[in-house]
Amino acid sequence: MKMRQFTYSLLATLLLAIVVTAQQVPNQSDPKNLVVVDHTWRKEYVVPAVDSNPLRPNEDLIRQTRAEKAVIRQRDYELPNQTTEIPMPRPADRPVPPAAREIYVYKITVKNSCAKRIKSVDWEFQFINPETQEVMGTKQIISKVKLAPGKTQVIKAHRPEPPTHIVSAGQLDKKLQDQFKEKVIIHRIEYTDGTVWRRVP
Repeated sequence: MKMRQFTYSLLATLLLAIVVTAQQVPNQSDPKNLVVVDHTWRKEYVVPAVDSNPLRPNEDLIRQTRAEKAVIRQRDYELPNQTTEIPMPRPADRPVPPAAREIYVYKITVKNSCAKRIKSVDWEFQFINPETQEVMGTKQIISKVKLAPGKTQVIKAHRPEPPTHIVSAGQLDKKLQDQFKEKVIIHRIEYTDGTVWRRVP
């Protein structure tokens, strides 16, 4: 009886050790020499520039004043019995400022642990439902970089699209940033010496 209990206990310990070890083993398809140190995303509002000339309103006012003075002088030279009067020039319409538009900034921080310089990284930002683990949206991005060995670099991408157009009903009461779990996947790395690392499917 004691022998049987000892056997069960030994088997349970071995199974627990196997599970713990399996959880600690990283994905073998991940790159060994490029580490994603951090990842974030945020929404920003951008107002497109209307005119790069800050003196434009003053210049328009000067032109309008000159035109009005020219009309007044011309009226002074008209004959007294003139039946029609020269109209004053109409001021130019003021430009309507464009509305702000949304953009989304996806950002990762990576470290090059390789002895070679990296010039391009293909990466994917995944947004996962925390309840079902379903991928709700992805952003696949190709970034040109100049990442020397041993150095860390922040890589940004600006996109007009939100992380996903699909939202779980159970997450609607949360902020957009809290509705998903995020995951970054490196798909391809190109080095300056012409060699390429690709993710194993």
